[in-house]
Amino acid sequence: MRRLPIVALVVLSIGPVVLAPAAQASEYLCNGKAETCKILGSNLAAFTLEDRGLPAAVECPVEAVKSEGTAGPGAGAEITSVAFTVASCVPAAKALNLKQENETNACEDVLNVRPLNLPWKIPISEGMSNDWFVLIESGGKGQPGYEIECEIDELHFDDACLSAVGNDLLVLTENLAAEGTEPALLTTIFPGSVILAPAEAAKCSLGGAEQGFVSGEILLAAWTGTAFESLAIN
Repeated sequence: MRRLPIVALVVLSIGPVVLAPAAQASEYLCNGKAETCKILGSNLAAFTLEDRGLPAAVECPVEAVKSEGTAGPGAGAEITSVAFTVASCVPAAKALNLKQENETNACEDVLNVRPLNLPWKIPISEGMSNDWFVLIESGGKGQPGYEIECEIDELHFDDACLSAVGNDLLVLTENLAAEGTEPALLTTIFPGSVILAPAEAAKCSLGGAEQGFVSGEILLAAWTGTAFESLAIN
């Protein structure tokens, strides 16, 4: 992924990169203030993790992906944990190859899904109108990624997909408009269908280089320990 497309948040591809970041003075605001707060994430729609080299695809339903982290003054924030409700995650009906053609899914039964190399740093990269781009990059323990464990023909396989060094994931992030007394929250969007250029996808241990993708949408909110607060980018 070019530094230009996760989460998650959470969560992750580790998918395509779409714009070149520019230096900005944007920052995270917790309940309207530039202060440190806990941030919680949950997926708003089905979250899909793919290795198009096999091809194999796993789908996790709404609210099956949860994340935690912190945001503070300035552009800095990080994701410290990501959890999948594995019992809810299932093989996709079809899996896509790199030509985005449907093929039989190599994953017949989902045994586990996990994030790799947490924490992930999520600095703000670029703002335009009400949209921003947020990087998902290494927090010092290795490149961000995910691992799926599947079964096919009663054989167990593990597949780890990691973003390439120097190609951090850049995802679209929006401030959701407040409705009534509800706080404005952030949503992070991982593109679902994109024409890809070289190096815009994760390297998977089974499928190979430039084969790993994540698509979905993660809602982020600030948390005081007793209630949700607004989380926005200023």
